[in-house]
Amino acid sequence: MINGPVVKEEPLTPEDLIIEGDVEAGSQPIRSEGKILIKGSVLAYARVEAEKDIYIKGDVVHATVISKSGSIKIDGVVRGNLSYVSAFGNLQSKTILEGATVEAKGIILVEGSVLESTVVSWRRVYLKNPGAMIGGKLQGDDYMELSIAKPGEQKETELVLKSLLLKEIYKWIVKIDEEISEIETQSAKLQRAIELVRILGDAALRLPPEKKAELASQIKRKLELDQRKEELLKRKVNMLEKARILKEMDRRIVVTEKVEPGVKVNIEGSTNTVVFPWDGAVFVKRGIILIKKLDPLLYQEVAL
Repeated sequence: MINGPVVKEEPLTPEDLIIEGDVEAGSQPIRSEGKILIKGSVLAYARVEAEKDIYIKGDVVHATVISKSGSIKIDGVVRGNLSYVSAFGNLQSKTILEGATVEAKGIILVEGSVLESTVVSWRRVYLKNPGAMIGGKLQGDDYMELSIAKPGEQKETELVLKSLLLKEIYKWIVKIDEEISEIETQSAKLQRAIELVRILGDAALRLPPEKKAELASQIKRKLELDQRKEELLKRKVNMLEKARILKEMDRRIVVTEKVEPGVKVNIEGSTNTVVFPWDGAVFVKRGIILIKKLDPLLYQEVAL
């Protein structure tokens, strides 16, 4: 259950960009290191990129909108199979239709429906007012809530819960292991400098200045590598703990009003197809909870 917006419009600063009307079809790409406010629509073949938040008062029609480190709020619809909207943070829009693709690493809130389109969140997905999913793919991490799910005329409807973040964490762990391996290789070579100083003892003080400087540099580098390895090991432990938590999460899909036959439900790779119509259902990995009227306790509150 979610109340209120997931993207709040922050005050603009001098570094931000304001477009008074539409971003016309086929216009030059618009880019900003700050936020972007577009008071009209983003039309066919246009491209808008911002480092921070993007606020669009109109629609996105066959266009590309990307926020590299912020969120995106669209007061209108996202329409057309050439439309691609991607946010690093949260994303909020009206209806998404006609083959559009919308992605976010944060929460996605659609105040409308998703029609024959693809919506993917690394966290949670909410569809409301009316909240129908008709054709296409709706994907989240641990929780999804909508009112109606039924097959589309052109595409099947698939509701998916799987952790894209978990996949990224495993990639990061592999990279950490590779860096640790490289550090250990370098460290083994530099260890010889430390052993040489131990063997020489006081005689090391009588070495030529350039040789002493070389040994000192190697010892310093060895200590830096040891410190870096310790940092990486701590980071790996933290990531493994995050991975464990993500794997053990109780994932559920809540459909509050109606599920029609033919809808596919995929939770962590376990796929089932709805055979009978249901007036409200909660899908979990181990099966389905069927109820005429959803108990509010089955909802999950979310802290934004």
